[in-house]
Amino acid sequence: MSWRGTLTFNKYIQIAGRATRQALKEEERVKAERRGDITLKWQTWKNGKASAAEWVVAPVVEESK
Repeated sequence: MSWRGTLTFNKYIQIAGRATRQALKEEERVKAERRGDITLKWQTWKNGKASAAEWVVAPVVEESK
């Protein structure tokens, strides 16, 4: 039986990605987890004009060491 019999493709990718990240060394794992962070802006348009963009999920600003 293949993975297709029991899992959706998205679930398969999620499991494979998690296993890959867990196999990485600590420094590389942290970098990989950061790539998974998301940011999201919202902007409405009326009559061809854009409103000011607002952060729904703002980016995380890391402090310099």
